[in-house]
Amino acid sequence: MKLLHPFSGELGRKVDILQDVKGEKNTVTKEVKVSKKNRAVGQLLRNILWSTGVWKNKKFKDWVKEFSPDIILLQPGDFAYPYKIATKLSKKLNIPLVIYQSESYYLKPYIKKSPDYLLYRYNFKKNFEKAMRRASLCIYLCDALENDHNKFFNTPSITIYKSSNLEPKISSKEFDKRKPKFIYGGNLGEAVGRCEPLVD
Repeated sequence: MKLLHPFSGELGRKVDILQDVKGEKNTVTKEVKVSKKNRAVGQLLRNILWSTGVWKNKKFKDWVKEFSPDIILLQPGDFAYPYKIATKLSKKLNIPLVIYQSESYYLKPYIKKSPDYLLYRYNFKKNFEKAMRRASLCIYLCDALENDHNKFFNTPSITIYKSSNLEPKISSKEFDKRKPKFIYGGNLGEAVGRCEPLVD
């Protein structure tokens, strides 16, 4: 939102989890559309903006001091700045950093050779590696993801599976094993690479 309206209002605010944020949805949607036009450039700009540290104002410092965390749990994406911020805070506060990895952003192959994409990937991987060296524990979504990352990192790790209390709506007698039906409602983007394992 600040990228579209850099001079509107004060930078940074405390968010109330119960607050109604419907009025912000349109602005967020516009920002997402702008960043998707050239993802690598958008990510570079976002990382640069966060690297300026203008968000690190007195309100933020007071909030961290008041909250006084015992641990930092990070569930990052493919941006560099969350790793950078979490690593620095972990060092400054001298508290453990735990990373929850549900994707293999670091391990995915390079998909472009453009200078902006290569610079974005270099910046991302550099900050990812620093965070992994700092982390006390890395939690993975599945064993395969854990095994793949453990080939590159010595960070202590564990796999935690999500549990469910859902009951099947049909009995085993009604289910036709010869004609199973599957529904996948996730991302099928080229960079994600989920088509092949789904077909298998």
